[in-house]
Amino acid sequence: MIAEERIKLVFTRDGDNIICDLQEAVDKETGKRQAYIMTIPYKVKITEDPETPVNMETFEDQEVKIRYTPWNPFTIDQKIAITPDYVISVMEPSPSILQTYLSNVRSKTGDQGEPPVTPTEVV
Repeated sequence: MIAEERIKLVFTRDGDNIICDLQEAVDKETGKRQAYIMTIPYKVKITEDPETPVNMETFEDQEVKIRYTPWNPFTIDQKIAITPDYVISVMEPSPSILQTYLSNVRSKTGDQGEPPVTPTEVV
């Protein structure tokens, strides 16, 4: 199950932007980060429509489309560990990218997200 609050954009040494549920694996004794664990990683890429006119001063008429492709299409693994030095930056995705990713991943995996928390009364 993926957790919405852990969805991050990861910018890698190879120049890839990857959206995934990101967790850290740390050494219990030293607290040192050993790896990042990416769950359901997708490469995020901007594709521009060549038919759309672009005003280079304001970018007003530019239409930008986002394309999602599996980060590593050669594996069926949904959790992939990567070394910390492979990561350049970790960022919060924009709301629209986050919602598109969640919607697509949940429809593909059948994951409905975390169950809603119902308040309990203490008597």
